[in-house]
Amino acid sequence: MDLKDSKSIMNYPVKYGHYNLIPDTLPCESEFALKLRPMDLRVQWKRCSITADYVSLYCSCQEKLDPDSSNTISIVLNELIENAAKFSKDRKGEILLDLKYYSEILKIEIKNSTNEIYKNKLENSISTLINRNSDEIYINKLKNRDGNEANSGIGLLLLSKDFPVRLGFLINEVSHGTYDVTVRAYLDLNEVVKTKLKALDV
Repeated sequence: MDLKDSKSIMNYPVKYGHYNLIPDTLPCESEFALKLRPMDLRVQWKRCSITADYVSLYCSCQEKLDPDSSNTISIVLNELIENAAKFSKDRKGEILLDLKYYSEILKIEIKNSTNEIYKNKLENSISTLINRNSDEIYINKLKNRDGNEANSGIGLLLLSKDFPVRLGFLINEVSHGTYDVTVRAYLDLNEVVKTKLKALDV
């Protein structure tokens, strides 16, 4: 059933994409957690990239990643943090960021609360990502993009199109008009290196 047709009878929580690529019961080798506030990030958007750079550097030291691989982690983190800050219902609410290592897999999880409007837009973006070719929808998004539309979905499309990342989503209704959104991004560090070598034609 299409997401648009099922919204009226949607039973939450609902999972999409590769949310359970790694089972929650599987112990991780290492973990990093951080709590942020949307208001702090909105006041100074540069804090999103600063946070992403710091966390990616932390990860790189542990895994001895090269600068390009570290930069890939930073780009993915920055997009997820910015989305959570933009579309949080309560500016004084919380954004929970959690990173876990499973051998060569890095699982990035970010959670925030949002309203009905933003939740619906996210579900539309998820439906597009799941059901169509990323190159095709990226081009169509650019052609039809409304410059005044805050949530164009371009960021998620870029992640799925340009990086070896698998995305998963969990949406849960916690009260009327309020939803918890958890986004998971799985990065295979070996694939990150391969993507770099491919770009260099090595």
